[in-house]
Amino acid sequence: METELSDSIVRPKYSSRKAKLDNDSRVYQVMRELGRTCTVTEIHRRLPDIVERTVRRCLLSLKEGGFVIEAGRHNGSILYQTTDTVLNSKPTDALIPLGSAFVSTESFLKVMASMETDPLETSLKTQIFTPEIRELIRRIELSTVVTAVDPGYQQMVEKNQANLIKISAEIQRILVHVQSFIDSAVWFQHYRDRIAEQLREVEKTNPELRKLAWDFVKSQSTV
Repeated sequence: METELSDSIVRPKYSSRKAKLDNDSRVYQVMRELGRTCTVTEIHRRLPDIVERTVRRCLLSLKEGGFVIEAGRHNGSILYQTTDTVLNSKPTDALIPLGSAFVSTESFLKVMASMETDPLETSLKTQIFTPEIRELIRRIELSTVVTAVDPGYQQMVEKNQANLIKISAEIQRILVHVQSFIDSAVWFQHYRDRIAEQLREVEKTNPELRKLAWDFVKSQSTV
């Protein structure tokens, strides 16, 4: 039976970086919806819950990232417009986090969709989070405590510690993989446009890879 996780467990606390990316994406989305050059005031009018100073900071951030350019002036105000993502994204640009590194969309699909690779494969003899590994952790911790009355178990205690360190390191590795994806910009429209360009390129050059990725997605159940 599938277990439904509560929002308090699934949804991470919103970091300041995520809040910034969210604001950047909202400003970018307004500009795309307008479909023309626009001023800070025009954008702010459509995002009244964001102060105008924040809109200006978002535009500066988007401009530095190559998502937005200045396109002249109107009545003394700077006009901004979105850039053509085709001109700003190459098929080899590393946009998506994979563990502690960033890779291109095509490389990400190759690693994550292929049944011949497993980026989350454990280096332990027992898989993480199986009933067996949960029982092993309990047994290690219990044996470490209940043998405290007998110094003759010191060698076993040291082995217990080494085994828990291995398990902890493996959990940390998987955590880095998942957390780096959570903390990345893949959720926000201005970056998703660039990913989309790379996906279209993959469809042209390697359509079987895109199909493989979709087949993998459709074959898996969700939490």
